Amino acid sequence: MTTLVVNLVLASAPAEKAGAASGLSETSTELGGALGIAILGTVATAVYRAHLTGHLPTGTQPEIAHTARDTLGGALSAAEDLPHDAATALLNAARDAFTTGMNIAALIGAATVVALGAFTMIVLRHTPTTANPDEQVVAATHNP
Repeated sequence: MTTLVVNLVLASAPAEKAGAASGLSETSTELGGALGIAILGTVATAVYRAHLTGHLPTGTQPEIAHTARDTLGGALSAAEDLPHDAATALLNAARDAFTTGMNIAALIGAATVVALGAFTMIVLRHTPTTANPDEQVVAATHNP
C-alpha cells in the first residue's frame, strides 16, 4: 500500500519537485504512524483501565487493583500473589478489559480510515489530473 501511495505522490508532482514530494510523503507517513499509535494506544489504555476498574473481583486489595489497572502485565504480576480463584477472576477481568480496549481502538482506527477515505474522495473528485504518470516518470529519469 505504501508503494502505491508513494508512486501516486511522485507521479502527481512535477519532475523538478519529486524530491520535495518524496520527503513530504515520507514525513507524513512517519508522523501519521506515530500519532496513530499514540492516540489509539491512549484510547486502548483508557478503556482498559475504566473497564477493569468496574470489573475487579470483589475484595481485591487496593495495591493489587492499582497494579492490575496499570497494564495487563501488571495484572499478570499481581495475580501471582493471589490464591488460585482470586487470581483466575483477576486475570479473566484483565483479559476482558484488554480485549475491550483493543477492540474499541481498532474500531476507532477503522472508522477514521473510512472517514478520511471518503473525505479524500469528496475533496479530490473534481481535481483535474496531470499528464500521464508514466510520461512524468520517464521525464524525471531523462532530465538532469
